[in-house]
Amino acid sequence: MKKSMMETSKAQDKKDKRSSFNGRWSCEALLKHGCPATSKQMEAICFTIVNMVKKYHLGGPAFLNLYDQLHQDKADRNQDLIFKEHIQAVCTVLLVSKARVDTCLKHENLGSLVAFPLSMLETSIASRSYNNRRKAQNRRGKKAMEEDAEASAADNASSTTATGSDDTKATNTAETVSRDKVRGEIYCRTSVKR
Repeated sequence: MKKSMMETSKAQDKKDKRSSFNGRWSCEALLKHGCPATSKQMEAICFTIVNMVKKYHLGGPAFLNLYDQLHQDKADRNQDLIFKEHIQAVCTVLLVSKARVDTCLKHENLGSLVAFPLSMLETSIASRSYNNRRKAQNRRGKKAMEEDAEASAADNASSTTATGSDDTKATNTAETVSRDKVRGEIYCRTSVKR
């Protein structure tokens, strides 16, 4: 389990420059700052998790005090795991997601990790792909907003240089506003859609 915490080659965390993975778990960060926790701290967390899994298999999930129905349902789906599979699932979560390791090192969400490791693994992987899609949608939305700003600036420049009646200028302005409104609605739909 400790090796799973330390191994970074199979981590699926976001690895760009400003990510917490890059600041805490990259080779450069490990060489510069050392490991995020001492070896004894990691071993203590591992023993805590193993004892919790043991208690879970002997007495059921009652000791975890899961009151949320969603969490109880997730725990029920993971209840058929034998002890070895349960420990392997926990190790896989710790191997794949260093963000989960960081929360474990703070003694947070240990009960969730013990109660439903498979669901936590699925959530980690799904959240990563969802966040990538959302980031791409936000980039497209920003580009559309920049294009709209350029188009309205060009329309404003052409309407001020055009020599025509006030009715023509009003029509051009109304067309620009309606086009901007449609693009804005499309942007809102794509950025809010989950």
